[in-house]
Amino acid sequence: MATSDLIQNVLTTPGFAERLRQVTVESVSRQFPTLQELAPLFSGRHDWSYLLMCATLLAQSDKGEAQDAALRIAHHSLSSRVQDDRIKAAAYVTLDMLTNRPAMKLAEDRGLITTNYFKSIPLPLRMDWVQRAVKYSIVLGNNTIVHTNRFQRMLWDDVETCDWLSVSAPTSAGKSFLLINWLAEYLRNRDKLLLVVYVVPTRALIQQVQLDIEAHFMKHGFHNIEVSCLPLTAQMNRDGHTVFVLTQERLHILLNNLRSEQRIDLLVVDEAQKVGDGARGVLLQIVVEAVASHSPDAKFVFASPATDNPETLLDDAPDNTRKKGFRSEQVTVNQNLLWVSSVPQRPKTWKVELCLKDAKVELGTIELGSRPTSPAKRLAFVAYEMGRVAERDAGGNLIYVNGPADAEKIAQLLYGLIGQAGEISGLKPISDLSELIRRVIHPRYSLATVINRGVAFHYGNMPLLIRNEIERLFKENVIRFLVCTSTLVEGVNLPATSIFVRGPEKGQNTPMGEADFWNLAGRAGRMGKEFQGNVVCIDPYDRLVWPDAPPTERRRQQIERATDTVLSDGETFLKYVKGDTAAVEKKLLPKYEHVLGYLFGHVFRHGSLRNSRLAARFPDHLVSKLDEVLITAKDTLRIPKRIVERNPGVSPLYMDSLLKYFETYDKQVEELFPKYPEETDASVSLVRVFMRINKYLAPTITPFGGSRKRVFALSILVVNWMRGHPLARLISKREELHPNEPLPKIIRESMDDVERVARFLAPKYVSCYTDILRYYLITSGRTELIDRLPDLTLYLEFGASQQTQLSLMSLGLSRTSAILMSDFIPRDDLDQEACLEWIQETDLGALELPSLVVQEAERLKTFAN
Repeated sequence: MATSDLIQNVLTTPGFAERLRQVTVESVSRQFPTLQELAPLFSGRHDWSYLLMCATLLAQSDKGEAQDAALRIAHHSLSSRVQDDRIKAAAYVTLDMLTNRPAMKLAEDRGLITTNYFKSIPLPLRMDWVQRAVKYSIVLGNNTIVHTNRFQRMLWDDVETCDWLSVSAPTSAGKSFLLINWLAEYLRNRDKLLLVVYVVPTRALIQQVQLDIEAHFMKHGFHNIEVSCLPLTAQMNRDGHTVFVLTQERLHILLNNLRSEQRIDLLVVDEAQKVGDGARGVLLQIVVEAVASHSPDAKFVFASPATDNPETLLDDAPDNTRKKGFRSEQVTVNQNLLWVSSVPQRPKTWKVELCLKDAKVELGTIELGSRPTSPAKRLAFVAYEMGRVAERDAGGNLIYVNGPADAEKIAQLLYGLIGQAGEISGLKPISDLSELIRRVIHPRYSLATVINRGVAFHYGNMPLLIRNEIERLFKENVIRFLVCTSTLVEGVNLPATSIFVRGPEKGQNTPMGEADFWNLAGRAGRMGKEFQGNVVCIDPYDRLVWPDAPPTERRRQQIERATDTVLSDGETFLKYVKGDTAAVEKKLLPKYEHVLGYLFGHVFRHGSLRNSRLAARFPDHLVSKLDEVLITAKDTLRIPKRIVERNPGVSPLYMDSLLKYFETYDKQVEELFPKYPEETDASVSLVRVFMRINKYLAPTITPFGGSRKRVFALSILVVNWMRGHPLARLISKREELHPNEPLPKIIRESMDDVERVARFLAPKYVSCYTDILRYYLITSGRTELIDRLPDLTLYLEFGASQQTQLSLMSLGLSRTSAILMSDFIPRDDLDQEACLEWIQETDLGALELPSLVVQEAERLKTFAN
C-alpha cells in the first residue's frame, strides 16, 4: 500500500479519529483557565504510543490535515509532561519529521524536553534525523546555516531556477523569512549591479520590510547595498546593488522616472493575491505588466497566502520562460476555531464550542463579570474573559473591529475591565509611547491612556512610528489586548494567541468574505512562540451579526484579477465605457475607471485588445465589442499615449475633457498652475485645481467633495501636509475650525483625510492634472513656462517638500521622526549622506525629541555603522 493511501486510512480510521478528537479537545481547553469545563469529556488516559506511531506516519505527508494532526499529537504529549522518555523522544522525532524547528526549540525553551534527547533516539531514526538536517539546511555564502521546513526548501530551490515563480502557503509558513535570505544570496552572487523592487501591499509594511532587509544585510556582512523606500532614480546606488521597497503606487512613480536603459532585474510581489483588490488591484496588475514590458529579462517572484491557483499570476510571463506555480499546506502551528454564544436566560453565561472537521464539541462555559448590554460589550467582555491567560510567555489577543470608532470604544471597555491592578504605566516603553502619542497626535487622545493597562488600538491611518511601536510591544507581550481594523488582513505581521471577531466586515457594511476571514485567522498562533492559536467567533448563531454563518471549513481562495472581475460583466462595462455611469454602483466607479485606463493602455501599445496577451482571458465576442468601442474612442482622443500610461487610474476620456478646458481657458495660463506648498496662496490655487479635477477629470467620483467648503478645507489640509506640518498641528487646526465636534471624531477624520485624500487621491489626480497641463503648454507653444509648473506628486506621497525631510525618510525614518528632527537641522537641502552624517555627529538625546524618535534614529546609526 502506498504511503499516501496508508496516511488516508489512518485519518479515516474511527478509532484514531476519536483519540485525536480527545487530544484536540483537551489541548484546546487547557489554554483557558476561566473555562468551566463540562463533566469529563472523555474517560481514560491517552494511548500515546499508538497516537505517536500514527503521528510519525502522518508527519511524512504534504497534506495540511495530516501535518496538523501530527503536530497536535506531538505538542500535546509534550505539554502533558508525560514521564515516559520514549514518548518524549517519539514526539521530538515527530516534530523533526515535520521539519518544524521552531516548535522543537519552543519545546526545549519551555523545558518540555532536553536537547540531549537526540542521543536517546534509536540509531535508524538518528540516521533519518541527520539526513533531514542535511536536506532541509541551506548553507549561505558566509557559511551561515539556515534551517528550513519543507515549503521553504522547495521555495529556495524553485526561486533559484525559475524566471517567473508564484507560490502560495499559509500565513505562518515562513515565506518572507526565506525570501529575504534568498534575496541576500541573489545579490551576493552577482557581479553586475542589480536593481531589485520588493512590492508590499500597504505603506504600513514598507518600513517593516525595509528594516528587516537592512537588518539581515547588516547581520550577514553585506555592504554597499542601497535599500530605499523613495521611488526616485536618484536613490539608485552607483557603486552597488539597489533594493527598492515600494507599494504599487510608488512603483508606478518609479517606472515613470526610469530611463529606457535602466532595467529592473528582480520584482518580488508580496501578498500577490491583492491583484484582485479593487482599484489598487488593477494598479498592481498594471505595474507588473509594465515591468515585464520595460524589463523583459527580469525575474518575477509572487507570494500569496493559501491560494488555490497561484499559477494564474504567470499568465503574463513571456513565451519560453522558465516558470512554475506551486502551493503548500505546510502547518507550523495548530489553529483552533471556537464559537462562543450566550446561554438563553443567563446573559452572563456563555457557551464555548470547538469546531472540528465534521462536528462541534461543547467545551464548557465562561462567566462574564457583568451583563453585556451592547454589541461592543459582548465583544469586549468575552475577549477579556477568555484572553486572561496566566502564563507569562503566552501571547496576546487581537480583537477585530469594523472601524476606528469601534476600536477606540472596545479598547476603553477593556481598559475598564482590567482596572488599576493592571497598571503598567511605570514601564519605560509604555511611558515613552504615551509621550509620543500625546505630542504627535493629541494630549487627550485615548490611546495614550489605555496603553497604561496593556491595551491598545491600531488602524491604518495612525502615524507609522506609533503603529510600529504598538506592534513591537504587542509581540513582546507588553500589550496584551490589541484592537485592530481591516489593516490586520493587509499583510501586517501580527500573530497572536487568540483572535476575537464578531460580525467582521471588510469595507463599510460589507460582510467579510471567506478568503479574508481565513487570511485573518492565519494570524492565530505564533510560530516558535506557541504550539497553537485560536480564532474565536462571537454570537455565531445570530444572523443579524453574521448574515452567513462563520466559515468552518478552511478553503484556499481563488486568485482573480480585479480586471477580470469587472470584465466578467462585460455588458455593464460596455455601458460604462459608452457613458452610462449610472449602470455601475458608485463605490465601484474607481475600479471601473482603473480598468478603462488599463484597457486603453493595451490598445495604445498593441493596436487592439485582440493583439494583446490578455485577449486569451476573455470570450471572443467580448473582446470584439471592447475593441470596437475602445479603438473608436482612441482615434478621437487627443491625449498622447505616454500620459494615458502614466495615469492608468484616470479615464482617458476625462483627460480629453480637461485638455479641452485648458484650450478654451481665456485668462492667464499661469492661473491654472498649482503653487509650491511654501507659497502664501498655495491653498487658494489648490482649491481651483481640486474644483477642476472634480468637474472635468473625475466628474463621476468627485474625489475632493461636492461642496466648495469641503474642497477649501481639504486644500488647506493638503498644503499643510506638503509643508511637513506634524499631524498634531493638522488636528489642532481642525479642532479650531470645528469646536463643537467631539475630539475623537476630529482626530479620526483628520487622520483619514491625510491617508485617503492627501496621500492617495491628491497624488493620483494632481499628477494627472499636471501632466495634461504640461502637455497643453507644449502644444500651445508655451514651453518656457514648463519649469515653473511644480511636480507635487512626491510631496503628497511623503508629506514633505524639503529635501532634508525627504532624505531622512529615504534613510528609513518615519515621517514623524523626519519632521521633528528636521526642526533641529538648519539646512533644508541635505541629501541622504549629509543627513546621515548629521545624525551620527549629533547628540540626539540632548535635543527636545521624544524618546522613540531618538531610538529610531539610533537604530539607523547602527545600520549605517
